Amino acid sequence: MRTLVHIPTGLATPELEIMLAAAQTSIDEGNDTTIVTCGGGAGYGCSLNTHGLALTCSVCKSMTVKGLAALRGKFMNVETPATIPTPPLNTQRSSLMHDRWAIKAHTVEGVDVGQAAYSSYIGQSRDQDLEGRLAPRTLNRLLATSEQLVPWFRNFIRTRKIDKVVLYNGRQNQYRPLLRVSQQENIPIDIMEFSGQEARCVYIFRNQLPQDFTVLQEFMEHCWKNFTGDVAEVANHFYNYKRAGGIVNDHRAYVTGQTRGLLPDGWDTAQHNIAIFNSSEDEFAAIGGEYDETLYTNQTEAMQRLCASLADDSNVVLWLRVHPNLSAVHWSFAEKLLLLAQRFSNVRVIPGDSKVSTYDLLDACNTAVSFGSTMGIEAVYWGKPSILLGRCVYEQIGSVYTPRTHEEAVGLIRTRNLATLPVEGALKVALFWSRGGQSIPHFTGTRSSGFYFNELQFVKTRIHKLLYTIGKSYEKIILERWINYGLGSSRKRIQEYRAHAQPHR
Repeated sequence: MRTLVHIPTGLATPELEIMLAAAQTSIDEGNDTTIVTCGGGAGYGCSLNTHGLALTCSVCKSMTVKGLAALRGKFMNVETPATIPTPPLNTQRSSLMHDRWAIKAHTVEGVDVGQAAYSSYIGQSRDQDLEGRLAPRTLNRLLATSEQLVPWFRNFIRTRKIDKVVLYNGRQNQYRPLLRVSQQENIPIDIMEFSGQEARCVYIFRNQLPQDFTVLQEFMEHCWKNFTGDVAEVANHFYNYKRAGGIVNDHRAYVTGQTRGLLPDGWDTAQHNIAIFNSSEDEFAAIGGEYDETLYTNQTEAMQRLCASLADDSNVVLWLRVHPNLSAVHWSFAEKLLLLAQRFSNVRVIPGDSKVSTYDLLDACNTAVSFGSTMGIEAVYWGKPSILLGRCVYEQIGSVYTPRTHEEAVGLIRTRNLATLPVEGALKVALFWSRGGQSIPHFTGTRSSGFYFNELQFVKTRIHKLLYTIGKSYEKIILERWINYGLGSSRKRIQEYRAHAQPHR
């Protein structure tokens, strides 16, 4: 079997270790294995190096080479083109880079390269509405990379007569071309993913993106039907682990720094208290597809409409707990949320960096509202009625309210003593994210101890750490903070919003 294993970056862990393990398994099975790595030359842009900085690129390539050197057996290594020509930002091209929906809809040879480029851009910048000064230039680089990789992969697959493809995640611009081309060529694909703390938490999706609702639900039901252990024990560990700050499906804990037992000032148990847990909306915007098919255009619109519809009800208090992941985000979509309390007398906004305890807020509220974060299903487990206003994997398992109209959402929020729904859905989610993955050969370790491929741990040398730190500091401080945001249009939009926003008292 001719197998293509895609390893475009050496910077991400445990991605590198997992993909090396997949390559080693293919080699061990006697497959004709080709590992495609990134050429990383001029013009390239990817989710880990959106600006194509040479320092970051050099460290990435060095780590990839170090990983390949640890493989045992025969394989071929092929790099993607050394240089990616970046098209000029003419009027037509530039207009594409300023329109979020236009770029998400942009395709090349039937491949959704625009959605992938958008995902890579906002994953680093958090600029979901493309307000940044550098947004057109950066998106142009990311898009050009994907546009060039589509025909390159198609030709490579056909010339080499590839029988199987193995890649990671598939969402961003360095992965999407290979994923979609393979699907178009009817080649079986293993999409690797990781979610959890231990090496046993590897997920392998066949021919579909890991974010696909149907696939996730099938995985969840399969895990539920075939598990023979104590589900209650697994769920208890999972939800208490999350409550204590454990990392699941993410890269950091968001309750660190919060004060246990602390509720916001002015909390009154006599009122109908609604806790609204918003999400890092840019993360969902980056996925696209079904995640764009929502009741509201975005969370900002949802909050504005809900607040306006409930402004005349003095007994209802809306407590918006801004996601801690938004505490350092200053684009207008995040800033507008902080202004809601100035406009509506029955709205309280808890900033992302507040020490107010998210879980004590959940325990004390009457009803929880979410947009797709795990808090929506955690609320169910802890005995709270939960209203879901976004899209997520647990929307169809009967444990959360899923209003289909704005009026229905308002009615549910107004309802005192709203009934809780069956907890079974929360048990399914806990079981899936705790036991739905699997162990794979050659891959070991944990988040706390680090991950290993064949008992080897890949760490940057001192010089690589220095170069990487310099590159990332330049990217985050100079390019993103000073130029992209500081000289972008977000501040102007906020000023205009303040000027036109009329208080509802």
